[in-house]
Amino acid sequence: MMQGSSSLKIGNYSILYKIDSGSFAEVYMGVQDIIGQPVAIKIISKSIIKNEKDRERIQRESEIMKKISHQYIIELFEILEDEYHIYYVMELASNSLKSMILPGKPLSEERSRNIFIELTIALGYLHTELNIMHRDIKAENIMLDQKSHVRLIDFGLSNFNLPGIKNTACGSPAYAAPEVISHEKYSKSADVWSAGVLLYYMSTGYLPFMDQSLPKLLSRIMEENVDIPSHVSPNLKDLIRKLLQKDPNNRISITDILLHPWIMESSYLKNLKNIKEISETEKLKFFQSKLKSDSLEIDIIKELVNLGIDVSTLRSSIINQEFNELTAMYRIKKRIKFNIFFEGEKDSILKLFRHFSCPPSNIQKSFNIPLDSFISTIPENTNSLKMKSIMKSRSSQRKPESNRNMTTKPLLCYHARKSSLHGHILLPPLKPAIDIMKKKIPNVI
Repeated sequence: MMQGSSSLKIGNYSILYKIDSGSFAEVYMGVQDIIGQPVAIKIISKSIIKNEKDRERIQRESEIMKKISHQYIIELFEILEDEYHIYYVMELASNSLKSMILPGKPLSEERSRNIFIELTIALGYLHTELNIMHRDIKAENIMLDQKSHVRLIDFGLSNFNLPGIKNTACGSPAYAAPEVISHEKYSKSADVWSAGVLLYYMSTGYLPFMDQSLPKLLSRIMEENVDIPSHVSPNLKDLIRKLLQKDPNNRISITDILLHPWIMESSYLKNLKNIKEISETEKLKFFQSKLKSDSLEIDIIKELVNLGIDVSTLRSSIINQEFNELTAMYRIKKRIKFNIFFEGEKDSILKLFRHFSCPPSNIQKSFNIPLDSFISTIPENTNSLKMKSIMKSRSSQRKPESNRNMTTKPLLCYHARKSSLHGHILLPPLKPAIDIMKKKIPNVI
């Protein structure tokens, strides 16, 4: 890690300041130095890896995050490692839902509804497309972007819905489903319960089951019926009760959530009530949107080529779904452009997705375009002059050899070895980064 005047560096990223911390990781605001875009960097100390179970948990989180590509789920850009830490470079969404909800001061129903719709769509994608249970749905794990759209985070407890793992108790006790508490085998419906707890919390300012004693809290979840305040609208009360059914077999499904009357009251879904008949005009609007998204892909590739990146190497990395320094820049730029694109085209996109599939399938996935269809139009740039110039400039700023124990070479130009933990690039040994950060980087929590 390279120490500058006001930031630390890891690979192609400057680490600026801490924005969150937890039991297993700390999250920092960072910047991708080459393209100048802000990112979040989640730093996990390898000291927490005590046994094979810990190692498997971290590997599983990495595997799951690599598979995810969805508008309402935080996106992974790159994973780096050094001797002491693992660095997850991710999309930045710094507004926490938890910080928006004050005791006894609920969000408006319209605000709660919009957040809940997007969370439900994200869960539908995880459950249906990837066969993944999140297993830790709670307000702390819902971030919002600058347009107040949901970004579901923290897949440290997530797992694939496979036989043999569905009776493992995990997650936050106040959000835990009865079948999880009782150590029974559970399914994706446990995520639906947790989402119901979250909806109650947003709508009332309080959790549905509370007690300072953990045994009493768990007993209340198992035995007591949910008490819903009188100010909550009838349709919302009905949905909450269907979400918080003790018996998972009686609990509402993701599909039925999105068709519930309270959900359909949403201002941007009201015009979708009669979704079985989609006009040719609406279909045309959708495919016009797709053409716009295709042009975004072309623009992204051209921008990276203009930086001096070799187009054939970039193409190969993208097609092979690799996670490296080149695809990280590609993913960062794509996420930014698609966020802007999605905001402008949201209505027609959602309408078509509700027609063809409920819950909507992976939005970005449906806009994929074969790179070979346009990659040949971009001139080869094997000299990579601009990139070499950037890296040469950064290399000249490196510390003298005597201080190299606190320095990493830029990721694009050093010979590294593979990590046995992830199979990712393992950076040269560094001093423990967290200790350095506590002294050098301001804490803004």
